[in-house]
Amino acid sequence: MFYLCCFDSKVFNIKFNNIQIKLFYKYKIQLNYFFGKGKYIMHSYFSCAGFSKYKVRSEVKEILDRLQEDNIQGINIGRNEEDELVWELYVKISESIRICINGYIDEKSKDLIRERYYPCLIGSEVSSMAESTVYRLVDYEYYSVIIDDSRLGISVIYRMINNLEYINRKNKKISTKVLGTYISAWAKSAKIILPLFKTFEQAEFEKIESLNRSMRIDAAKNGDEIAMEVLSEEDMFLYEMAYRRLEHEDIYSIVDTCILPKGVECEIYSIVGDIVDFRVEGNTYSKEEIYIFTVNCKDIVFDMAVPKINLEGDPKIGRRIKAEIWMQGIALFEV
Repeated sequence: MFYLCCFDSKVFNIKFNNIQIKLFYKYKIQLNYFFGKGKYIMHSYFSCAGFSKYKVRSEVKEILDRLQEDNIQGINIGRNEEDELVWELYVKISESIRICINGYIDEKSKDLIRERYYPCLIGSEVSSMAESTVYRLVDYEYYSVIIDDSRLGISVIYRMINNLEYINRKNKKISTKVLGTYISAWAKSAKIILPLFKTFEQAEFEKIESLNRSMRIDAAKNGDEIAMEVLSEEDMFLYEMAYRRLEHEDIYSIVDTCILPKGVECEIYSIVGDIVDFRVEGNTYSKEEIYIFTVNCKDIVFDMAVPKINLEGDPKIGRRIKAEIWMQGIALFEV
């Protein structure tokens, strides 16, 4: 534990609004590095960010202390719905990877208390502009977003990365309408599989059919009964066709790309997607390497991180990747 007397905001070089600056001038902040009074829970995807050697709580606490202490000048502070002071810190691990550490400030003891942390992957492009709804999780102050994109055929839920931005906008009565999303994902392991062979004509036909199906889904949502009937007939035809082909073909020769909910957690999915691009990034602290894939899944393009040591197969653009992912994203709010 150490103390930092903060009577000059330049010490931190933080982007604060006027209220936050006054608070920082007012309080002597005690940086109290501990894990929320025994309620610390290890994040199951922390190792995917290049921290595979940190396996027990004491080791993770040690690296989090270091990350927090080395990057404390980047801290952001706001007030939540209960009018409590909360803070958030994004630590840069590689070009695209951050570790988000957050918690609250005890206004009586002036302690900066760390509650939770998780890895973040910053997406490289807007994945969806579909209608989205933000929901607060019941057990702590994180937010999930439901995307209703007709290209996927299902509603997809992801964990919102920019929580404090949402909280500040909500408290200031600024619009929190989500106009788009930078989707990203984490996978503990993944497998490279071969692509399906398609002629140019087949690929173009599938694009047109996918667009038409999306339009029919949108029409069905608006109450178009004809569109509902056509979609039902299409689903029955696809089911019968897949059932017949499964008798003598592998499932991955039938299914091109897919996304399906996995298990009981709503942000976990099983995906098969086309590799659009990929690169390798190194963790500046541990020196471990992580693959960053740009994946096209059901015409939704997003970035996905996989530890290099846990990737099975030889990645190449045009091949497919199969993985179980934890989905997250940055919500783009209305200006």
